[in-house]
Amino acid sequence: MGSYWAIVFMSLAQVIGGIPVLIDTWKNPIQEKALLGYTGFLSIYILTLCVAPVWNIPYVFFPIVMGTSCLLIVLTMIKGSVMEKLKKTAFRNDAAFFILDYTAFRISL
Repeated sequence: MGSYWAIVFMSLAQVIGGIPVLIDTWKNPIQEKALLGYTGFLSIYILTLCVAPVWNIPYVFFPIVMGTSCLLIVLTMIKGSVMEKLKKTAFRNDAAFFILDYTAFRISL
């Protein structure tokens, strides 16, 4: 029974250690450039679950916990890149409309 607790506490320690990375990625998603690495780890955890001979704590608890952690980090990175693209597009559209409105205003004078 001691090995089960070791796996559980090791997984929880990994999650607690990953919380600052998740918070930093949430606040500054563009700063984090390891999307390929986290996606690779996520795929490894998924493959580990697919080939697990037995579904019990020693075989699947760590991949489930770490896969969930990696999935959250990957989703926040993707969210950041999508939001950054939307901000750039919105800024360009606002600038274009401002220029068009200003030109129309100048022509109407």
